Amino acid sequence: MKEKDLDALDRAILGALLEDGRLSQVELVERIPLSATAIARRIRALEERGVIQGYQARISRRALGLTMTVIVQISLKSQNEDLLKAFEEAIASAPSVVSCHLMSG
Repeated sequence: MKEKDLDALDRAILGALLEDGRLSQVELVERIPLSATAIARRIRALEERGVIQGYQARISRRALGLTMTVIVQISLKSQNEDLLKAFEEAIASAPSVVSCHLMSG
């Protein structure tokens, strides 16, 4: 997906959803000069193309009793594909890991 594949209306929809992912189609129609049907069609296309990869709630960690944030740096022996995949799978299955980022340089 290239940036140029997104027109101004797609960008307006994405911007509105970034501000508030719970906006209804009616609320989007109030912000963007398209019909509800056209907005629904564009959102579906953005989802199918992988531009919109999902929707999620931002939940207070404190409300869940997670009062501490720990940042850990892990170095792998190598960056080969099999090792990276195994590491990603292990991290993804760890319930206490909230996010994981690959850094280089």
